[in-house]
Amino acid sequence: MRSGRLTNLFSPLQAGSAIKGIENYNLRDWKKPLVENSKDTARARADLRFKKQEEAATVRQKAMAEYVAESDARQIKTNKLRALRLAKEAEDLANAPAVPAKKPARAKKK
Repeated sequence: MRSGRLTNLFSPLQAGSAIKGIENYNLRDWKKPLVENSKDTARARADLRFKKQEEAATVRQKAMAEYVAESDARQIKTNKLRALRLAKEAEDLANAPAVPAKKPARAKKK
């Protein structure tokens, strides 16, 4: 009698309530192979890997193009601002009033 109870406790078919989550098990799933090594699955995995690599390459190319565009725009803006600053400095220098030259200070007599 004791051995009957033990088999009931450990048999998933007879004692489903004894083991938590046993109702989720399906015996048909146990018959499926764990690893499928057919040419179709290998080709599908290779295609998926290739697609991921291609997508990563296009993302890198887009990011690099954005970086180059931002760098070029920054360089153009810097050159424009430098030209404006130099023009303003030249204008200020041309319009500056002439400062009279100071006479050298006389030496004090002792």
